[in-house]
Amino acid sequence: MHEALLETPSDVSERRGADRSRRSGEAHLQTPSGDWRGMLWDLSETGARIQVAHPPMTGASALLRWQDNETWCRVVWTTHEMCGVAFDHPITHADIRAAISERTGPKPTLGNIPLGQKRSRPA
Repeated sequence: MHEALLETPSDVSERRGADRSRRSGEAHLQTPSGDWRGMLWDLSETGARIQVAHPPMTGASALLRWQDNETWCRVVWTTHEMCGVAFDHPITHADIRAAISERTGPKPTLGNIPLGQKRSRPA
């Protein structure tokens, strides 16, 4: 009899092929079975993490669009409201830099952050 070998966390190596950059912005994921609009959370040369309600099934081919970019990809993992995609062809560092540098909404400054009012203690 052969004993089954179990993979422990210390045995698991990083499977991601490229460093990822945190990015928050709108994303559109389109598959033959439907369209999902959500938020792009992570972006790398080889893939992305996207937050969408009821993501497509693992293995689905898709077209991912964000900002002025689009690329073909495959869904490689899903959770309740997230999915990870692997790009068919790597994207460029310039596309990643542009996505990270683009800001949505005003930059936070002291002038546009509402300050709380000091409450007086009962005497």
